[in-house]
Amino acid sequence: MKIDSIWIAFIKIRPLPNCDFDFDGGDFFFCEAYVPIYQSERPQHIFEEIIRKSKEKLQDKNLEIVDIFMITRFDQSQWEVEGNSGNNPHELAKLAKESNNIVFSGFRSEEIEEETKYIHRIINLD
Repeated sequence: MKIDSIWIAFIKIRPLPNCDFDFDGGDFFFCEAYVPIYQSERPQHIFEEIIRKSKEKLQDKNLEIVDIFMITRFDQSQWEVEGNSGNNPHELAKLAKESNNIVFSGFRSEEIEEETKYIHRIINLD
């Protein structure tokens, strides 16, 4: 199957018992899931597919979804990266497409998430 698009789910998670990640004792963490969607998947079920795939991948790591606070289709022209977080959306989307698999950004604590800003702009191209 051919990948039609990459979608990004912005997720709040919590570690489950036997989780191998060392989260410094925090209760919740944040990440983005870069999810490849194939042409054959029905448009009316894309969000359900993104949630299902993300949930399954996180469960494999003994992590549980607490909240998904945004889902958006990745469009390279709409993303700029400022700073050096190591979570470049262009690179992560490319890796998800090339690997044909979900790719997660780095997991962030609540403190770091509070310092992360996502800005949406509407620009008149006239």
